[in-house]
Amino acid sequence: MTSLAMDDDGVRLAVGTTHAGVFLYDLVTGRVLRPTNPDKRISCLEFAPGGRVLFAGTTWEDLLLLDAGTLEVVGNEPFGLHFA
Repeated sequence: MTSLAMDDDGVRLAVGTTHAGVFLYDLVTGRVLRPTNPDKRISCLEFAPGGRVLFAGTTWEDLLLLDAGTLEVVGNEPFGLHFA
C-alpha cells in the first residue's frame, strides 16, 4: 500500500499499491473494485470535489483520472501536464 484517499462522504476508501493498481472499497457494502490495468504503480491518490473522479499519480510520473465508481481510466495528463 502506497496511498489512501477517502471520499467526501466517508463512504469510499481508495487504496493505491505499487503492484496491483488501485482498490476502491465501499465501506458500507464491503464491495471492492479494482482497475482493469493493475500494472500501474500508484504513488498518490485524491478524490476530486464531488467524488466522481479519482486522481492517481503513478511512479512513472503520470497523472491518471479514474471514474470513481468503476475505476476506469477516463483521462491522463490533463491539459498536457506531465509531472517530473
